[in-house]
Amino acid sequence: TSTWPTLEQHAGDFSKTFTTGGQLIAIHNPFDTFVNASGAVERRPFAGNQIPRSMFDPVAVKAASFFPKANQVTNAVTNTNNWFMEDISRSPGMKMDFKGDHNFTEKSRLTGRYSHSRGQGTPPNLFGQGNPAYTFNDGPNFSRSHSAVADFTRVQSATTLWTFRYGLVYSTYARNAMVPFDLTSLGLPKYMKDNATYSVFPTFAPEGYQDIGTEGWLIMDRQEGVHQFSGSLNKMIGGHNIKVGGEMRKFFLDYLQPGYPSGQFTFSSQTTRRDLFAGSNTQGNGFASMLLGFGAGSSFHIDPKAFSRSKYFSWYAQDDWKVTRKLTLNLGLRYEFDVPRYEVQNRYSYWDLDAPAPIQAPGMDLRGVFRFTDDKQRSPFSGDYNNFSPRIGFAYALN
Repeated sequence: TSTWPTLEQHAGDFSKTFTTGGQLIAIHNPFDTFVNASGAVERRPFAGNQIPRSMFDPVAVKAASFFPKANQVTNAVTNTNNWFMEDISRSPGMKMDFKGDHNFTEKSRLTGRYSHSRGQGTPPNLFGQGNPAYTFNDGPNFSRSHSAVADFTRVQSATTLWTFRYGLVYSTYARNAMVPFDLTSLGLPKYMKDNATYSVFPTFAPEGYQDIGTEGWLIMDRQEGVHQFSGSLNKMIGGHNIKVGGEMRKFFLDYLQPGYPSGQFTFSSQTTRRDLFAGSNTQGNGFASMLLGFGAGSSFHIDPKAFSRSKYFSWYAQDDWKVTRKLTLNLGLRYEFDVPRYEVQNRYSYWDLDAPAPIQAPGMDLRGVFRFTDDKQRSPFSGDYNNFSPRIGFAYALN
């Protein structure tokens, strides 16, 4: 359920635009001003509360043609909630698993597993098939995930055991706008198209109405996962049960979620009120401001895809030492650290609070510079490399 401009309002006729109390909402001309007796600038109302077609902005007119038409009456006075539509969203999915084992010899064994799942979402275009201005933060999407593990075990002898493992978890998700769109077909300048990261319908948001166009941050292109390598050796020597091993993980995240890649335009009802600085619920209309091409704000985001990487390393050694028949000591040491997250193309930014600020004031030591990472400092985060974890314990059998 949403509120859209009426057919009369599309034609510039706001003579039937009322408050909930039935009072006419007056539309004023922001291009026709005068100075009142107190010296404040005011705007004159449009005759008959109608905007002449000669004043229509051509881009706004083309964009307005993509607004859905009202299909219900829930309030004959205000014409709010004048549209309703529903349909079925389809989301099929599948999953598969494979597992295998192979004994090379009686001492060497390999085990492997692979799992895959996929899903797809096809929401309905409630504006009509092929309408690129669909909003409501939904769009065709799909997901894929993969996970695999391989485990190799080698029994070297009755007292020696080797294990090696590789694991991978990977997933991808993408969501797009309903229909691609050439924004120059609305009359917007070509440089916007040339700099747009995605060719989608811009967002037009007149105050008091549901907006149209691709919602901000709707589009998503994301891949993430981790590679994991580990190995260990278990060795028994006399009363000692020694375990040593290590692990490495490589994390990656490739991420893109642009805000408004083709632009976003807002239109305030304040623009078509008598006084720009005084609020009133009986004056001004956001769609009237849009027809005049008089915006209240806009955004145009150029968001590149980021490629983040990080790593994790750990090593350990442990000895379960059976000192006597009753006493067992447990001694161990673990060391681990994370490689700080960095971006492949050095596009992270950060505040360097140790550097002198470019602006200085007498008697003050101002600090802080906005920087980007580079080949010398790839991450804005400091590493933590002193993570030693000693372990000591014992077990004693009383009888």
